Amino acid sequence: MAINRERLAIVAGFVLLLVLLAGPVWQLRQQPLFGDGYDDALYFSGAKALASGDGYRMLSFPGQPWEVKYPPLYPLYLSLAWRVQPSFPANLSIASALQAALLPIFVLLLLLTLRSLGFVWRKAFLLAGLMLSSLAFVQLSTTLFSEILFLCFLLASILAIERAIESPRAYLWAATGGLPPAPDSRPDFLFSATPRQARPDLSGLLPPRRRSLAFLDQRSCRLR
Repeated sequence: MAINRERLAIVAGFVLLLVLLAGPVWQLRQQPLFGDGYDDALYFSGAKALASGDGYRMLSFPGQPWEVKYPPLYPLYLSLAWRVQPSFPANLSIASALQAALLPIFVLLLLLTLRSLGFVWRKAFLLAGLMLSSLAFVQLSTTLFSEILFLCFLLASILAIERAIESPRAYLWAATGGLPPAPDSRPDFLFSATPRQARPDLSGLLPPRRRSLAFLDQRSCRLR
């Protein structure tokens, strides 16, 4: 019975976190600030090129040059809006829906990451609520920028690396998270100018129950 109550509380907390963003997402679904950030217009222009079969090109530029400076996955994702509704600006609301669809995925990954770091559910929901209610995150959630999709991949990579530290089949999870599955693999470039014995143990900054990002420490990054 207690387990069912805990699960119900977790589901209710997850829904409440999404409710925090529901109002701004709905009110700004027509993208009234579209183009003010410059990048969102380029993302959506690139999405149109992909939907029309022109590849990664900048249709709004003279000569329609190849798009080489912006991440490829986000325009590909936004191209779904052009495929569903080829008329602009009517398809901006569809693009907003696509952006909003990333939010439950991000919230779930955020909670799982906080739990993997050792935070109890109460603190995990508190930290997630503080992040989601910040002005910067609300802005990213209601405009067509790639940060939310990037954060989804980032958190998923952290979870995969964490799984690699504990899993007997470490090489699979390490490859998923982008961590080389060598026995002593750690990001040496972060401390390349520091002698090994003098490198700081950053795992002390993490909650005591788990040191999930302690692969920065030599002792914690041996993948068995």
